[in-house]
Amino acid sequence: MSPTIGASLQVVFVDALFLCLAAGLAFWFRAWLKEQQKGMDQRLDGLEEQQQALARICDRLTNACKSLERPSPAVDAITRSAPRPEPAPAPSRPFASGTPASAAATGGQGRPPVAADGGPGAGVPVVRRRVDTPLARADRQWEELTDRSREAYRRARDLLEQGVPPNDIARQVGLGVAEVNVLKRMRDAGRR
Repeated sequence: MSPTIGASLQVVFVDALFLCLAAGLAFWFRAWLKEQQKGMDQRLDGLEEQQQALARICDRLTNACKSLERPSPAVDAITRSAPRPEPAPAPSRPFASGTPASAAATGGQGRPPVAADGGPGAGVPVVRRRVDTPLARADRQWEELTDRSREAYRRARDLLEQGVPPNDIARQVGLGVAEVNVLKRMRDAGRR
Protein backbone atom coordinates (compact mmCIF):
# COMPACT_ATOMS: atom_id res chain seq x y z
CA MET A 1 0.00 0.00 0.00
CA SER A 2 1.19 3.34 -0.85
CA PRO A 3 1.58 5.95 1.86
CA THR A 4 -1.02 8.25 0.30
CA ILE A 5 -3.67 5.55 0.15
CA GLY A 6 -2.92 4.51 3.73
CA ALA A 7 -3.06 8.14 4.86
CA SER A 8 -6.31 8.76 3.02
CA LEU A 9 -7.82 5.54 4.45
CA GLN A 10 -6.70 6.69 7.87
CA VAL A 11 -8.34 10.12 7.33
CA VAL A 12 -11.55 8.45 6.08
CA PHE A 13 -11.49 6.08 9.05
CA VAL A 14 -10.95 8.99 11.52
CA ASP A 15 -13.70 11.00 9.79
CA ALA A 16 -16.09 8.01 9.95
CA LEU A 17 -15.19 7.50 13.60
CA PHE A 18 -15.82 11.21 14.29
CA LEU A 19 -19.17 11.06 12.44
CA CYS A 20 -20.20 7.97 14.42
CA LEU A 21 -19.21 9.71 17.66
CA ALA A 22 -21.17 12.84 16.64
CA ALA A 23 -24.20 10.70 15.66
CA GLY A 24 -23.98 8.82 18.99
CA LEU A 25 -23.87 12.12 20.90
CA ALA A 26 -26.82 13.41 18.88
CA PHE A 27 -28.88 10.27 19.63
CA TRP A 28 -27.96 10.48 23.32
CA PHE A 29 -28.89 14.17 23.43
CA ARG A 30 -32.18 13.43 21.68
CA ALA A 31 -32.99 10.62 24.17
CA TRP A 32 -32.05 12.92 27.08
CA LEU A 33 -34.36 15.66 25.74
CA LYS A 34 -37.23 13.15 25.39
CA GLU A 35 -36.67 11.98 28.95
CA GLN A 36 -36.65 15.56 30.24
CA GLN A 37 -39.81 16.35 28.24
CA LYS A 38 -41.50 13.22 29.62
CA GLY A 39 -40.58 14.24 33.18
CA MET A 40 -41.87 17.76 32.56
CA ASP A 41 -45.14 16.39 31.18
CA GLN A 42 -45.56 14.19 34.26
CA ARG A 43 -44.94 17.15 36.56
CA LEU A 44 -47.43 19.26 34.60
CA ASP A 45 -50.02 16.46 34.82
CA GLY A 46 -49.45 16.30 38.58
CA LEU A 47 -49.85 20.07 38.86
CA GLU A 48 -53.08 19.95 36.83
CA GLU A 49 -54.48 17.27 39.16
CA GLN A 50 -53.53 19.36 42.20
CA GLN A 51 -55.09 22.45 40.62
CA GLN A 52 -58.31 20.54 39.99
CA ALA A 53 -58.31 19.25 43.57
CA LEU A 54 -57.82 22.82 44.85
CA ALA A 55 -60.65 24.01 42.61
CA ARG A 56 -62.95 21.33 44.08
CA ILE A 57 -61.93 22.33 47.62
CA CYS A 58 -62.55 25.97 46.76
CA ASP A 59 -66.02 25.09 45.46
CA ARG A 60 -66.77 23.17 48.65
CA LEU A 61 -65.59 26.08 50.79
CA THR A 62 -67.71 28.47 48.74
CA ASN A 63 -70.75 26.25 49.22
CA ALA A 64 -70.02 25.99 52.94
CA CYS A 65 -69.79 29.78 53.19
CA LYS A 66 -73.06 30.16 51.31
CA SER A 67 -74.77 27.66 53.59
CA LEU A 68 -73.46 29.55 56.61
CA GLU A 69 -74.75 32.83 55.21
CA ARG A 70 -78.28 31.58 54.71
CA PRO A 71 -80.00 29.65 57.51
CA SER A 72 -80.41 25.91 57.19
CA PRO A 73 -83.90 24.35 56.97
CA ALA A 74 -83.70 23.41 60.66
CA VAL A 75 -82.99 27.02 61.61
CA ASP A 76 -85.82 28.20 59.34
CA ALA A 77 -88.18 25.81 61.10
CA ILE A 78 -87.08 27.16 64.47
CA THR A 79 -87.55 30.76 63.39
CA ARG A 80 -91.03 30.04 61.99
CA SER A 81 -92.21 28.02 65.01
CA ALA A 82 -90.98 30.32 67.78
CA PRO A 83 -92.98 33.42 68.69
CA ARG A 84 -91.29 36.71 67.91
CA PRO A 85 -90.18 38.53 71.07
CA GLU A 86 -91.20 42.11 71.63
CA PRO A 87 -88.37 44.48 70.76
CA ALA A 88 -86.82 46.03 73.85
CA PRO A 89 -86.99 49.83 74.07
CA ALA A 90 -83.75 51.47 73.04
CA PRO A 91 -81.78 53.05 75.86
CA SER A 92 -81.81 56.80 75.60
CA ARG A 93 -78.49 58.57 75.10
CA PRO A 94 -77.45 61.76 76.84
CA PHE A 95 -77.24 64.88 74.67
CA ALA A 96 -74.18 66.34 76.31
CA SER A 97 -71.42 64.72 78.26
CA GLY A 98 -72.14 64.68 81.97
CA THR A 99 -75.91 65.13 81.50
CA PRO A 100 -77.98 62.28 82.95
CA ALA A 101 -80.16 60.42 80.44
CA SER A 102 -83.40 61.27 82.29
CA ALA A 103 -82.61 64.99 82.34
CA ALA A 104 -81.61 64.90 78.69
CA ALA A 105 -84.80 63.09 77.71
CA THR A 106 -86.95 65.73 79.40
CA GLY A 107 -84.82 68.72 78.56
CA GLY A 108 -83.90 69.05 82.23
CA GLN A 109 -87.30 70.50 83.22
CA GLY A 110 -89.87 67.80 82.49
CA ARG A 111 -90.41 68.82 78.84
CA PRO A 112 -89.00 67.41 75.59
CA PRO A 113 -85.47 68.54 74.59
CA VAL A 114 -85.19 71.50 72.24
CA ALA A 115 -82.48 72.60 69.84
CA ALA A 116 -79.98 74.73 71.75
CA ASP A 117 -78.11 76.31 68.85
CA GLY A 118 -80.20 79.49 68.90
CA GLY A 119 -80.85 79.16 65.17
CA PRO A 120 -84.17 79.11 63.33
CA GLY A 121 -85.13 75.77 64.91
CA ALA A 122 -84.61 77.00 68.49
CA GLY A 123 -87.48 76.07 70.75
CA VAL A 124 -88.55 73.17 68.49
CA PRO A 125 -88.40 69.76 70.21
CA VAL A 126 -85.52 67.59 68.99
CA VAL A 127 -86.64 64.16 67.84
CA ARG A 128 -84.03 61.50 68.39
CA ARG A 129 -84.45 58.38 66.26
CA ARG A 130 -82.66 55.13 66.72
CA VAL A 131 -80.48 54.44 63.71
CA ASP A 132 -80.89 50.86 62.57
CA THR A 133 -77.56 49.88 61.05
CA PRO A 134 -77.03 46.55 59.28
CA LEU A 135 -74.63 45.51 62.04
CA ALA A 136 -77.23 46.23 64.74
CA ARG A 137 -79.88 44.33 62.75
CA ALA A 138 -77.53 41.38 62.31
CA ASP A 139 -76.77 41.37 66.04
CA ARG A 140 -80.47 41.40 66.90
CA GLN A 141 -81.21 38.62 64.41
CA TRP A 142 -78.34 36.56 65.79
CA GLU A 143 -79.62 37.01 69.35
CA GLU A 144 -83.16 36.03 68.29
CA LEU A 145 -81.82 33.01 66.45
CA THR A 146 -79.70 31.99 69.44
CA ASP A 147 -82.68 32.34 71.79
CA ARG A 148 -84.90 30.29 69.46
CA SER A 149 -82.20 27.67 69.11
CA ARG A 150 -81.83 27.40 72.89
CA GLU A 151 -85.59 27.11 73.20
CA ALA A 152 -85.69 24.35 70.56
CA TYR A 153 -82.99 22.36 72.35
CA ARG A 154 -84.74 22.86 75.70
CA ARG A 155 -88.03 21.62 74.21
CA ALA A 156 -86.22 18.65 72.66
CA ARG A 157 -84.69 17.72 76.04
CA ASP A 158 -88.10 17.99 77.71
CA LEU A 159 -89.69 15.75 75.08
CA LEU A 160 -86.85 13.24 75.45
CA GLU A 161 -87.53 13.11 79.19
CA GLN A 162 -91.18 12.37 78.40
CA GLY A 163 -90.08 9.40 76.25
CA VAL A 164 -91.07 10.77 72.83
CA PRO A 165 -89.19 9.05 69.94
CA PRO A 166 -86.33 11.11 68.41
CA ASN A 167 -87.93 11.22 64.95
CA ASP A 168 -91.11 12.78 66.36
CA ILE A 169 -89.10 15.25 68.43
CA ALA A 170 -87.09 16.30 65.40
CA ARG A 171 -90.28 16.88 63.42
CA GLN A 172 -91.99 18.83 66.23
CA VAL A 173 -89.05 20.99 67.26
CA GLY A 174 -87.48 21.55 63.83
CA LEU A 175 -84.11 19.96 64.62
CA GLY A 176 -82.37 17.21 62.73
CA VAL A 177 -82.73 13.61 63.86
CA ALA A 178 -78.97 13.44 64.41
CA GLU A 179 -79.11 16.45 66.75
CA VAL A 180 -81.88 14.84 68.78
CA ASN A 181 -79.93 11.57 68.92
CA VAL A 182 -76.89 13.45 70.21
CA LEU A 183 -79.04 15.08 72.89
CA LYS A 184 -80.37 11.63 73.83
CA ARG A 185 -76.83 10.19 74.06
CA MET A 186 -75.71 13.13 76.20
CA ARG A 187 -78.69 12.60 78.49
CA ASP A 188 -77.99 8.88 78.75
CA ALA A 189 -74.26 9.50 79.40
CA GLY A 190 -75.13 11.96 82.15
CA ARG A 191 -77.24 9.34 83.93
CA ARG A 192 -74.38 6.80 84.14
